[in-house]
Amino acid sequence: MLPEAIVTKERLLIIEDETSVAKQLKWSLGQTYDISVAADAKKARQLLTSGI
Repeated sequence: MLPEAIVTKERLLIIEDETSVAKQLKWSLGQTYDISVAADAKKARQLLTSGI
């Protein structure tokens, strides 16, 4: 019996200040990517420096 393959998704950071657009992007891309969402540049920098 072969061990199960570990599948990791590539990460994607969405920077979008419109909540409905961010939710739609996360929903549509979430099966393919590990999504993080930031509403502004400050939050995006925080996520990037924390390693998301």
